[in-house]
Amino acid sequence: MIEERTLPHFQVEPGQITKEEGLMLYEDMVLGRLFEDK
Repeated sequence: MIEERTLPHFQVEPGQITKEEGLMLYEDMVLGRLFEDK
């Protein structure tokens, strides 16, 4: 079983982050997880 790690929580208020930044962060997390799990 893979142990779920807690991701660091960013102190960001709603509306403070742009859609592009959100996408970059999301892709970073997803790609990071994919590479780390191999």
